[in-house]
Amino acid sequence: FPVTIHKLGFDTELFDTDGFHSTSTNTSRITIPSGKAGKYLVCVFSGFAANTTGNRQLSIWRNNFTGTPSRAFNLLFTGSNAGPAMAGSAIIDLAVGDYVEAVVYQNSGGNLTVYGGANDTIFSVQYLGA
Repeated sequence: FPVTIHKLGFDTELFDTDGFHSTSTNTSRITIPSGKAGKYLVCVFSGFAANTTGNRQLSIWRNNFTGTPSRAFNLLFTGSNAGPAMAGSAIIDLAVGDYVEAVVYQNSGGNLTVYGGANDTIFSVQYLGA
């Protein structure tokens, strides 16, 4: 993806017990369904192709970067020839209709690939309770 903020979309699911995610509409979002408000453990793992220039950033956003907390997690790496892999998690209080997204940013000066596939980029939520 180019040098911008990029929301990661997901077209496959390992499992989705209550319709939190759609593989065809708003594929970047995990949305809290009716009756499921509460605290959630939100986890993300991803990485970039190797490049020695610029920074890489991974964040978890709540409701399109609006509200409080708008950015629940933010991890920043400086350029790395190894292609940095990043992981993070946050416990977030979410209401029905709230959604979270995994967001990446890089400023290497050109396009960089974000790792894809079931074992390379993972985004999940786990209900912890009210």
